[in-house]
Amino acid sequence: MSYRPATIPNLAQGEHAFELDTAEYVVVRMQIERDPRNSLLRFVAMARQVTGDGMPVLDAHSNPILATHVGNMTALDLPAHGGVSGYAKLVLDIVLGEPSALMDADDDIRDAITAAAAATPALDISTL
Repeated sequence: MSYRPATIPNLAQGEHAFELDTAEYVVVRMQIERDPRNSLLRFVAMARQVTGDGMPVLDAHSNPILATHVGNMTALDLPAHGGVSGYAKLVLDIVLGEPSALMDADDDIRDAITAAAAATPALDISTL
């Protein structure tokens, strides 16, 4: 698996485009939230599938194809993971479906794309 940066028009502010090795286009927006009660930082990566012109790809039920991954890290542990940029890259890889030794996503954008391909508005069960 792999991905590379892509140039796609019509993106929302803060979104960055990527082309997956499977030729699908995905945009990702990431933010870092701080828990006000402690030193925990939440790296929230939100991915959505788009066309080459930036329009959302929809499943058979007209729902956008989305995935979110939240990575939690204490500020004290950040240096061991390459700082903010190093940990953000790890979270980006995970939401885009790249393998990671540190953590695994239950549902990344590649899983969402696969699931969307299987969705159908009506299943013929007469032959089951």
